[in-house]
Amino acid sequence: MTPGTSRLAEASTKFVLPLIWLAQQPRVERRMMRLMWGPDAVKLIGSARELHRQAEEGRLAAAIVHSTSRLWGTTMNGFASTQAARTASAELT
Repeated sequence: MTPGTSRLAEASTKFVLPLIWLAQQPRVERRMMRLMWGPDAVKLIGSARELHRQAEEGRLAAAIVHSTSRLWGTTMNGFASTQAARTASAELT
C-alpha cells in the first residue's frame, strides 16, 4: 500500500466512524433489522444474542442437558458420562 493510499484509507475510516456509531444505537439498529429482515427480526436476533450470552457464560450446555432429559424423561446415561454433563445437571438441581 502506498503512503497516499494509506492516508486515504485512514481518512475514509475516520469519516465513516460516526455513521457506524449511529447504526449501532439500539433504536436505529432495531429499525434497520425490521427493514432488512421483517417484523420478527428484532425478537429473533434478541433471542440469538441471549443464547450467545448464555453460551459464553457456560450455562447453555446445562440448560440443553436439563431440558433434553426432561423431554425424554431420562437421565441420559449415555451422554451423562462426560464431566460437563454431570456438572451441568448438578447446577440445575
